[in-house]
Amino acid sequence: MRPQRGALTGNGCLIPKVEPVYSRGYFERKAVSIATLERDELKRRIKHFHGSFKLDFTDDYLNAASVDRLRHILLAALITCRSPY
Repeated sequence: MRPQRGALTGNGCLIPKVEPVYSRGYFERKAVSIATLERDELKRRIKHFHGSFKLDFTDDYLNAASVDRLRHILLAALITCRSPY
């Protein structure tokens, strides 16, 4: 049997109770929005990303990265930025 969140495990460790921090459809809306962006806009948003951490990619890296990789970077940053951890 698996212990409930917020309960103590057999070794005394607390399993944190995690509350959802995302509104329904957040990921889908962000993914669809990012999927429509072109390379230059993706690079601009990555370079000017304002979150709880800084993205520090060189122009050479961004220029060499595929559009799919740029989309992945931006979506991951947006998701991580909203994470409580």
